[in-house]
Amino acid sequence: RLAQSRQGNATEEERRSLVASMRSSGVLEAVGGLVKDLRSCVAAEACRCAEKCGTCLGCGDVLCEVWLETFVAAKGGSGPKVVTTAADAAARAIVETVSSDKAGVVLGRLRTLAFKAKNAPSRSACLSYAALATRTWQDDSLEPFARELSSCFVDHARDADAKTRAAARDVYFALVDRGFAAEAQAARDSVDAATRKQLDRERPLGNLVATKQRKEKSEQQQNNNKNNTRVGAGASSSSSSSKSQKFTKQLHTAHHDDVVFAKPPPP
Repeated sequence: RLAQSRQGNATEEERRSLVASMRSSGVLEAVGGLVKDLRSCVAAEACRCAEKCGTCLGCGDVLCEVWLETFVAAKGGSGPKVVTTAADAAARAIVETVSSDKAGVVLGRLRTLAFKAKNAPSRSACLSYAALATRTWQDDSLEPFARELSSCFVDHARDADAKTRAAARDVYFALVDRGFAAEAQAARDSVDAATRKQLDRERPLGNLVATKQRKEKSEQQQNNNKNNTRVGAGASSSSSSSKSQKFTKQLHTAHHDDVVFAKPPPP
């Protein structure tokens, strides 16, 4: 059934039915338990199994409910790199497929996990997944929670860990890239001057929101200048036409023998 879903032959209802049966039969919980196995080859294979489930089935909201905390702990743990890498890939696969009606639940859970996590790699992982969601989810899924995403940046902008601070800034840049200018600007105004300078160093003209506003203002000024130029050209043309008509009238009213062929006024 997984192979059938992977080939695109299963409907959304069939995929959700399969996930529900896997959950009720204890398969999902068993895979999550094996992620904690002390044998790295078993733990890594369990993570790969979960990644395939996320890729083939979607239904990331259900899979996040069962597995997200487990994969965050595995990613932030002190296990072998093969396990932490596989756990990160699995978490990303299921976060990307969250449905729009469950987006708030998943974002709230990521923020809670980041706030409660005692080790820095787990905090950094939660923020990385929040940035991933910001870049990949549809606009209708993100718009109600843009303020919550900006709070993720503000909460961890001055974290003691450098990687966590970098992940928080990535959430901010993801908001800017998706066009949530007001929320990004409010978050930027809430952090300290050192963080704002770091944003500027990472991206030239780092205040991208203000840059966008300046660009829009410049375009508006250019349009106004073009309109003024057109108006000025029209007035000049009317003046030249009036002078030419006056000169012609003078020629017609003069006596034929006394006509003076004067130079016409300039256009």
